[in-house]
Amino acid sequence: KERDFDGAIAAFKDHILNFPESPYLANAQYWLGEIYEFRGEAELAVKSFETVVNNYSKHNKAMDARYKLGKPYHKQGDNKRAVELLKEAAQSNGGAGAKAKAYLKDKSL
Repeated sequence: KERDFDGAIAAFKDHILNFPESPYLANAQYWLGEIYEFRGEAELAVKSFETVVNNYSKHNKAMDARYKLGKPYHKQGDNKRAVELLKEAAQSNGGAGAKAKAYLKDKSL
């Protein structure tokens, strides 16, 4: 609410480091990615979203992370990886599914 992004990053990293068995690790990684994306730190955002996809593939944030990853891969010219991630995200029933479908259609992928 107060946009204390530095404080939020520190808190999420602290949680990840100090509570390795926490059921909230996927959420912490995902929200780190959101913050980094918002701040324009694309490499760090991709790293966080990749962690969600690779380590927590069944978590409810995994489809959102796939959608979030598809866009930068597309922008970097890696259409194969972008389409793979976006098509996976498009299979979900949530908001990520609708966004991924729209992105694929809009970009003719």
